[in-house]
Amino acid sequence: MDRLDFWLVLATIIIACCALLVSILSAAATRKHNRLSVKPILAISTSIVDTPDKKGIYLLNCGFGPAIIRSFEVSFGGVPTNADSVDKLNLEMTKCLNRPKTKFRYSLFNDGDPIQAGERIALFALGPSEYLSEIGEEEKAKFVMGVRGLHWKIKYNLDPWHKKCVKLI
Repeated sequence: MDRLDFWLVLATIIIACCALLVSILSAAATRKHNRLSVKPILAISTSIVDTPDKKGIYLLNCGFGPAIIRSFEVSFGGVPTNADSVDKLNLEMTKCLNRPKTKFRYSLFNDGDPIQAGERIALFALGPSEYLSEIGEEEKAKFVMGVRGLHWKIKYNLDPWHKKCVKLI
């Protein structure tokens, strides 16, 4: 009987260890799934709609979680702008784009600024009173080439736990 009791105890211990291992692996998989389900995904898109207040370049959070901005830089033609405010950026961009009367809309971000899931923010857009149809084709071509010179470097957290960052250019 002692030999049989030994094998029963050993089988019980092996089954308990296997159950513990399955439980640990299941908890790790659940934790990974929960973290991925709140992952932000930032994308830059352009919008050329007939209404002028919708024309522009937008930053979209297509993911399910908030993106926490860590760094944000705007450059024009490969040269970083020294704009730390929207007014300074507007002055610099009207100079660069050769459109002195145009009011542009911008977004500038600081470290820690959140972009919520599903949020759409204008990185660069025409002001509501600006119509590209009012300018000539040559000036419009210069304007479009100028806008193509705009570049953004955005570093944001991939997860709310601040462990991984990604750059979006």
